[in-house]
Amino acid sequence: MTVITKSTSGFKGSVLTLMTGAAIAQVMPIAVSPILTRLYSPADFGTLTLFISTIGVLASISTLRYELAIVQPDEEPDAVALLLLSLLISASISILIMLLIMMFSDRFSELFAVKGEAWLYCIPIGVFGSCAVQAIGYWHTRHQRFKYLSQSKIAQGIGTTVIQLGAALSHLGTGLILGYVGGIFISLYALYRKIIIEKNEIIRSISISSVRKNALNYSNFPKYSVFGALADNLSLQMPVFMLTKFFDAHVTGSFGLTFRVLNLPLFLIAASLSQVLYQRLAVMQHTAPDAVPKLIIKIFIILLSLMMPIIGIISLFGEPLFVFFFGEAWRFAGNMAGILIFAVAIRFAVNPLSSVLALNQNVRLGVIWQSIYFLTITSTLYLFSNTSINTFLKVFVAHEIILYILYLYFIFLGTKLRKRG
Repeated sequence: MTVITKSTSGFKGSVLTLMTGAAIAQVMPIAVSPILTRLYSPADFGTLTLFISTIGVLASISTLRYELAIVQPDEEPDAVALLLLSLLISASISILIMLLIMMFSDRFSELFAVKGEAWLYCIPIGVFGSCAVQAIGYWHTRHQRFKYLSQSKIAQGIGTTVIQLGAALSHLGTGLILGYVGGIFISLYALYRKIIIEKNEIIRSISISSVRKNALNYSNFPKYSVFGALADNLSLQMPVFMLTKFFDAHVTGSFGLTFRVLNLPLFLIAASLSQVLYQRLAVMQHTAPDAVPKLIIKIFIILLSLMMPIIGIISLFGEPLFVFFFGEAWRFAGNMAGILIFAVAIRFAVNPLSSVLALNQNVRLGVIWQSIYFLTITSTLYLFSNTSINTFLKVFVAHEIILYILYLYFIFLGTKLRKRG
């Protein structure tokens, strides 16, 4: 097998490498947010939040989830075939989305309850870019080339920041979205130039039959994981869609900025940890299955402990902190932060561990939880959509705590299933 097992120190080093890149990538946009929040209105941020949510939902299924399989084959040509398969599928679906937007742009604008159509045409471009970044990212994860992933994250952060600032100074109303999409493709270039140089001969040797064979071998991903991913991402973005539909762009923008700021620890640590953990679990399921539950418990306790002081600070001083950093227009976002921090904390502690349910034999188990979450979040938020915004947010937080505790149980169940297997 091409993938090499790393020692514990290597595992920590990989997490640190990715975390460093993610830190720079996320800190830069947050660092300039006090400038951006004074150049763009909360409504502009509301459109950006809706755009990012839409991209997140569509990109999660536009490869039919074959990118998750790239780290698993023993043979290198099989992994390349899966990479090419992922890119071809995402390109086809992105073209289809563009055609649909061209034909029904008026109806989509009405559905999203957002003025203007220009941002809609950025959606398929952003979807393909995000899918390509995911697929090539998993290729580098397979080979434990976390330095490349880190560099791409840094490039994305710098590119997003520069474009958004430049667009604001040029008085472009869609500057936030242009910066977001531009950052994606800068990250894609950083990843792609490495793979095309190193694997050009293998790529040329891939045949249609090889792509077809691997599509069948890993058919569990489109069969089971696509629905789960769609339900999962729709569920995660449901608050944004509900807020946009039943409140207004100002509220959506405040929610988006608040979640973006509060989720900074999740981006800095948990997201990087999840990607490295996924590669390690793919190896440990064969070499040391008995050690998996202990590793899961240890990581959960550490992550939850890291969030405790942040919960205290935001709960007590969220409003004045947001006003000081982002301006008076964002006082409401500070009030939101004091409520939402509890949902962010439980996600932070549990989400990285979900790598257990991404492994081939646990895909169905993951889909069960995703389906439960989708049904409960949709029905709960819809039932409380006519209440005040504070009540709406408190109900959302309560739902998150209950469902993510259930998620943690499913994760432990997944470790037992793998051990028996």
